[in-house]
Amino acid sequence: MNSVRHHYAQFLAPACPWIPGDFENACQSNVKLPADLVLSPSQSALAVDLGCVAGCQSLPLAERGIRVAAIDLCQELLDELTRRAGNMMHVVAQGPSAA
Repeated sequence: MNSVRHHYAQFLAPACPWIPGDFENACQSNVKLPADLVLSPSQSALAVDLGCVAGCQSLPLAERGIRVAAIDLCQELLDELTRRAGNMMHVVAQGPSAA
């Protein structure tokens, strides 16, 4: 049996960013998220996006000035998030090895 990481990388990760449709539309649908949750930038605040995929929720938070730790098992998706985020993302991390 393959590992969780292998299954995710082979089957889920390639499709995950596109499940909600166009990436930009998916991000746009999350623009109100920080306001809806009454989140505002803070020197000590950190939002953690577990299973961030390509950042449809991480990016709107970072655009609002909130520090984000974006965590995912798939380096390819994290690379895409890093490319989209530019210097805006404070933290992008790959999750630990999973069996």
